Amino acid sequence: CRCLRPPKPLYTLTDADKALVTDVTQVVIDVGVRNAVADPQPPASQPATRAAPAVPTAPAAKETAVGGRKMPSLSSAQLATMSVELLLQTVMQPERMEHAESVELCFKQLRVLCRDDWTCDQCDRLGANDQIIRLMRLHLGSESVLTQACAVLINLCAGDSYERRDRAQLGGAPDVILKAMEAHPNSAILQEMSFVAMQNISFGSDPNGGARKSAALNAGALPVIVASMNRHARVESLVDQGSSTLRLLIGKSKDHRSAALAAGAQPEWLKTNSFMSSRGFGMMSRRKSKTG
Repeated sequence: CRCLRPPKPLYTLTDADKALVTDVTQVVIDVGVRNAVADPQPPASQPATRAAPAVPTAPAAKETAVGGRKMPSLSSAQLATMSVELLLQTVMQPERMEHAESVELCFKQLRVLCRDDWTCDQCDRLGANDQIIRLMRLHLGSESVLTQACAVLINLCAGDSYERRDRAQLGGAPDVILKAMEAHPNSAILQEMSFVAMQNISFGSDPNGGARKSAALNAGALPVIVASMNRHARVESLVDQGSSTLRLLIGKSKDHRSAALAAGAQPEWLKTNSFMSSRGFGMMSRRKSKTG
């Protein structure tokens, strides 16, 4: 009888992958080509009897052109082996931070890592909030980068840490989130993720909770949120999240309520007994307040 062979692994890191994980800035150089000495040419009076031997070359690493330079591309498998510190260092390399695809991949992995408080605290100590906001401003034209950035902010600002919420607000997160919404008004997924990110940043009855809500309101949140909800009125989940965001920011203020209605909000969106976001607010369980 024949023995069953064990299944092949889905992915095995090659030597090139391991080198890339160790130093993501390293560009593979073909030393053989660089150091090769050309065979001496035969005299002009004598015909060449054989072709010059081909110079052996090492397999080239997959590269991406960024700003006129070439650097190794990143893969999800490579990013999965990185620590939080190395991941943040990677995405903030001057050449790589301009490459939208690399930034998006790094944000996806960072979102996964920030499912627990310990990693969120580590990211906070390393200045992740400021880096994310900076990259969002740099890539306002990329819907996918902005969507993943909002997902990271949702996880960073979930749970019981008001300090992380404060740093996101002070770093300018409400403003850049609204700019992202205005830059891509037709993207329902980005609009909805923006709502949840704004909820998580603004939530809280702590001493700074009012300042976080005011920062979003002063940045022009009400008309942007209302415009998004009217544009995507048939997307139930988006309207639910938008309603939760409006009620959170408005609170008991009659002036803010009037401003929302004047901007085109439907009265039912502002009812306090309406649907409350199950993902956004920090008072919810960690499982519900995080993105996958």
